[in-house]
Amino acid sequence: MSDEAAPPPAGRSGTAALEPWLREILRCPRCRAALRDEAGPQGPELVCANPDCGLAYRVDDGIPVMLVDEARPTKGPTTGPGNGPTDGPTSQPANRPAEA
Repeated sequence: MSDEAAPPPAGRSGTAALEPWLREILRCPRCRAALRDEAGPQGPELVCANPDCGLAYRVDDGIPVMLVDEARPTKGPTTGPGNGPTDGPTSQPANRPAEA
């Protein structure tokens, strides 16, 4: 046995490891809004404070993963063209011949 401390388990740790100056300047890469610390379903996250965005960025071993493609949405899909649950072939009107 050695007297060395065991390394922390792989995975996520708290945002406390972030330097305060770094934490202050981090912003959401999608909308540039401020971020707030939250506990996500699988560990600590930095969550966008903009209610229209709301992406949650995970923190791996004290390092924030600020990639929009890897962020977790914190709200359901929005309605509207291209985003609503009724978008798709079944919501399109049937093609009709032009009336004379």
